Order: sequence, then C-alpha cells, then structure tokens
Amino acid sequence: LEEEGLDVYKCDNSAACPGGRPGNCAGASKGISCFECADGQQWNGEECRPCQGWVRLGWIVAIVGVCACLPFAHRAKMEYTSQTREILVFTFLTILEIGGNVLQTLAITGQMTLEWPQLLVSMFSLLQVFAFEAADLGLSCVSGSRPLQQFGFQVAVLPCGLLWLLLVHFLFRMLSRGRKLTDLMASMGQMVVVCFQAVSNLSMVPFMCFRHPTGRHSNLQMLSILCGSDDHAAMMIMGTCLGALLCAFWAICVWILWRLPSWSMTENYQHHVAASEFLIDKFRLDSWWFGLPLLLRGPLLSLPLLLFTNNPATQVVMMSLTLIAYVVLLSLAWPFKVPILNAVDAACTWALILLILGGSLHLPAMDE
Repeated sequence: LEEEGLDVYKCDNSAACPGGRPGNCAGASKGISCFECADGQQWNGEECRPCQGWVRLGWIVAIVGVCACLPFAHRAKMEYTSQTREILVFTFLTILEIGGNVLQTLAITGQMTLEWPQLLVSMFSLLQVFAFEAADLGLSCVSGSRPLQQFGFQVAVLPCGLLWLLLVHFLFRMLSRGRKLTDLMASMGQMVVVCFQAVSNLSMVPFMCFRHPTGRHSNLQMLSILCGSDDHAAMMIMGTCLGALLCAFWAICVWILWRLPSWSMTENYQHHVAASEFLIDKFRLDSWWFGLPLLLRGPLLSLPLLLFTNNPATQVVMMSLTLIAYVVLLSLAWPFKVPILNAVDAACTWALILLILGGSLHLPAMDE
C-alpha cells in the first residue's frame, strides 16, 4: 500500500498482485495483499466485478432451500433407518455424510500454507464453501465486501440454523403437528455433527496469523486484516464464542455417550436414547462411542494450522499423523453398521493422507 511506504506484504493471489509500483493491485482490488474488492463487487478469480443479480438470487435460493430442508432431513433419515427394505437409501445418505466430511477436510487442507500447483489451488478455492468460506462464489455480494462482515456472516450460519430449527419446532407445536422434543434435539445435534469440522475450523481462523516479510502478521484467511487490529479483535471475539459453543456441544456428547448404556437399559429413558440418535445411528452397538473420535478429527486437523501457521512442514506432519491415527482406530473398531461404509471411509482417509503427504513436495523455500 502506498500509505505504508515500501513495506512488503506477502500476496496470496498472483492475479491480484501484478508487481510494479508500491500499492499497485490488479483487477480493481485493494487493501493489504490486494485482498478486498469495493462495495458491491466480487472477486471472480481474475478481477473485481460488480455483483450480478443472479449471484444474489442464487445465494437467496440456496439459503431458503437449506432452511426448508433442515427441519425434515434428519427425521427422513431416521425413518429410512427403521425400515430394513430401505437400508440402501440409508447407506447412500450416510455415504453422502462421509463425503461431506471428506470435502470439509479437503477445504481445511487447502488452507495449508503450501505452494500447491495451480490446479489444486483452483480446486481448493471452490471447496472453501465447505469450510463456510466462499469469496470466489460471491459471498461478498450477500454479506458485504469487508472481510469482517464476511467472517461475521460465516460465524452466524450455524447459530442461525439452530435457531431456525427451534423456531420451526415451536411453529409445529402451535399448529398441533405433534413434533416431539426428541426430534428437535436429534435434528439440532445432527446439524452440528454434519458441519462440525468446518465450524471448528472457522472458530480457529481468527487465531491463525502468518508473518509478512515486514514482520507484521495478517490473518490467514482474511489477508487484509492485520493481527492486533480492531477488526482482528472483533474476529477473535466471534471465534471464541463459536468455539465455546462447539466445546459445550462436545462436552454434552461425551456426557450422552457416557450415560447411554444405562439409559438404553431403562424404559423411562428411551426418549433420551431417541434424542441421541444423531451420535449413534450410523454405528454398531459395540462401537456406540465412535462418534466422539469422528467429531474430534476436524478440530485436530485445524489445530496445526493454528499452532504452526508459519511452518507448513509441521502442518504436513501433524495433519498426516491425525488422519493416520483416525484410520487406525477406524480399522480396529470397524464401527459402521453397513460394512461398506467402513471401507469407503478408510479409502477416503487414506486418499487424504496421500494428498497431504504429497503436499510435502510443495513446501515453500525455508528462510535462511
């Protein structure tokens, strides 16, 4: 930036940083590392362009569609679970859930500070939507162009989704549609489980700061936000609140699984078991606990990005070890009810391990 004199900032996008005079950004981008577009514009991968009406409409349709499906998705899945003839449908839905976890893991992998080939960079950029970050898909057109506004929008997705489920529950009760509290608890739990990896990563994003050549630090995802600034402080507050919500959820899950064996043997607690289906519906009875390591995998994959933001080699090692530990536990427990699901999850995890280990070929040059 011109007002910063000759300070040098690392640029994450070569298309936006053409070089030349200090503060020169391409494609009408602006800000530190040429990360921002003006109000009412979006970055399309090459330049900032005015937001098109169809982009806003697409986001609105997507949000409305998700809101319409949320109250019924988990209930429909459980109905399929209870019918033997529909086991193929249940298996398909569970494979979709496993696939969602894989896509979230890929999105987290794309945040590693490696010098990935351009093809993978483009793929990771698209997959960031599974980490609740979709700048290239026009997120700024609905959330605002400021990075802090975009982060606030991302953080609000899960709490707003839970509040929506709560509102729908009370509406059903008012209309005497007979929706039970156990259905609400199971649906809310399933929603958090499905996006736990992405949301746990999002809660850690404010604390991921990488170093510029000047010695100053920027947020890893919001490059124009300097660590220590007022915007960064606001990000940390939002991330801490979101992280506290996830920690509370995980603690509740631990308590549920600890109490579940005794609940299942007592008729008076069957409604507790029904409300806990989101944790155990995919697993065999002797592996009822496997939901916990499945939940932990996401935060443990994001933790190296937080602790070793400026050390990509350590990121590769720690993330690989996390996935190896998970696949070993998966192989020992073989927890899924449908055997093919174990094989699918194991194969996907090994593919992720190979991808991350392959990332060691793209480590940036080490400072002398």
